[in-house]
Amino acid sequence: MPGNSSNAEFSFIPSPAPDWVTTLEFDSTFDEAKSQVLNAIRDWYPRRQSESLDLSAIEACVVIKNHERTVVRDNAAHRYFFASGRATLGKPADPIAQYKTTKLSHHIDELIAEGIRSLDCEHEAKDPEGQSYNFRTFKCQLDEFHDPNYFILSISRPIACLGKSDNAREKSIMDLLAVFQSLDATDQLTCRMDAKGESTKDIALAVRLSPRAIELRRKKMLELFDVQRPMELVRITIRLEEHGLLPN
Repeated sequence: MPGNSSNAEFSFIPSPAPDWVTTLEFDSTFDEAKSQVLNAIRDWYPRRQSESLDLSAIEACVVIKNHERTVVRDNAAHRYFFASGRATLGKPADPIAQYKTTKLSHHIDELIAEGIRSLDCEHEAKDPEGQSYNFRTFKCQLDEFHDPNYFILSISRPIACLGKSDNAREKSIMDLLAVFQSLDATDQLTCRMDAKGESTKDIALAVRLSPRAIELRRKKMLELFDVQRPMELVRITIRLEEHGLLPN
């Protein structure tokens, strides 16, 4: 993979697929890759005016964004998966990637901007050939730099190749998050109280509605999530919470 020299960063030549994409076999664990990236950035940052940041050897997609969520640093793996090989520097992060991926990315960035230091989640995304993968993504603040130009670090890596049966069997975390975000505040609170084991009566008192109204709202949410039982709503909410996608 080409490094992040000035020519490579502003090149419009499509980036080739990284060597590890075809096998999903890595020389390091995801946590080791995170440490490698963070250490490289912390070592490079004091000398950033005189040296380029070379992230070409990282077995992950790496991108750094400023306070305005504009890309200021990336590597070829990020360009391959999330920008179809196009240059990304100086461009807003969201319009580059696929629609569902951008919604999740934007939501996590907002949580980090609100004060959450880091998030680690799994989600689905496709490569430029249309192949679906299950990705693991880690995002964190770069607040130790006190520099608005280096605000959010994102590290992503595909951890499984998904076939059509995998895609059909379970909705992606992004699909579930999109439905959850479409709910009003009362329905979102109902889901979260259900997940904590609160009774319908307690939920009704908390939102100042009747128990019957809560039951009717649950029925509507079952339709929106396309599931059959209220317990599935609980599982969905817990899944979103475990991925750190719901605010405290």
